Amino acid sequence: MHAKQSIAIVVALLSWSSFRVQAASDEFVVHEWGTFTSISGSDSQTLEWTPYRGGAELPRFVYGSKLSATGSVRMETPVIYFYTPKELTCTVKVSFPKGHITEYYPMPDFPVFGSGGIEWKRVELLQGRAVNLPLENSGNHYYHARETDAVPLKVWKGNVIDEYEKFLFYRGVGSFAMPLSVEIHEDRVVVQQAATSGINEVILFENHHGRTSCLRSGFPSSSVEVSRPFPDCSVESLKRDLEMLLAKHGLYPKEAAAMVRTWEDTWFEEGLRAFYVLPRQQTDAILPLEITPKPAKLVRVLVGRMEIMTPETGQEILQLLTELKKAPG
Repeated sequence: MHAKQSIAIVVALLSWSSFRVQAASDEFVVHEWGTFTSISGSDSQTLEWTPYRGGAELPRFVYGSKLSATGSVRMETPVIYFYTPKELTCTVKVSFPKGHITEYYPMPDFPVFGSGGIEWKRVELLQGRAVNLPLENSGNHYYHARETDAVPLKVWKGNVIDEYEKFLFYRGVGSFAMPLSVEIHEDRVVVQQAATSGINEVILFENHHGRTSCLRSGFPSSSVEVSRPFPDCSVESLKRDLEMLLAKHGLYPKEAAAMVRTWEDTWFEEGLRAFYVLPRQQTDAILPLEITPKPAKLVRVLVGRMEIMTPETGQEILQLLTELKKAPG
């Protein structure tokens, strides 16, 4: 057996063993992942945009609507997983003071559409039970989030049909300052974080006409300057880097893989973007979360994703607009 294969097997066994120890404990554990997406000009100025435009990107059983939702930050697919050694009923409340909730599943108790919060007052965690989850014939990236060992749950609706899932799901749009900014100066890229942010590292990725390049950098100070274009890299290697980054911040390996798989269609498409994990204190400030009873361990991994408008993209848009003006009416 080759040395690389031996190492891979050992790593897999350690990851599986680590999860089994945690899952077999008497602790109530909750994990959450999600994304805050923003758009930046090459001068680092955050752009306000209409983050949702048409298209059925979620299953039809998901509640809410993305129509007319505007803001500077799109809060994408936070999902909350639960791990417990026995059946348990809990209450979950999320506040979004600088934004509003647009979509969610299962149906919450608090009427959330367009409001700054969401609450499920009776979430039954069904440890060891098999349940039928809602499913549509057409494929959808929503379902990738189920590919974990989380406990299935039921949201009790009284006289209405109960709803089952492997997580609590919600989305929203907000307007608030993100802790990281990016400027492009010809062949240089300057990444700056707010003085008190505490972001440890950033991953820069660019797909330009099919050529993919990326760079992973720490922050020796509040800013880092790198050359562009970045070194060539494959999308598969970047996926592994992102999964390692997510696991480093506390997600289980299956959760990290589910998150990357959920967003692989948009994270690696044409364009320049930056990825980083928000420090926990900033996540808690932007998106306060209350769970009763209080879990023994709560992990929240919210990824900042910045779509960066490059000078080249700006020129392409300007050229297109010029051609459209010249076209006969």
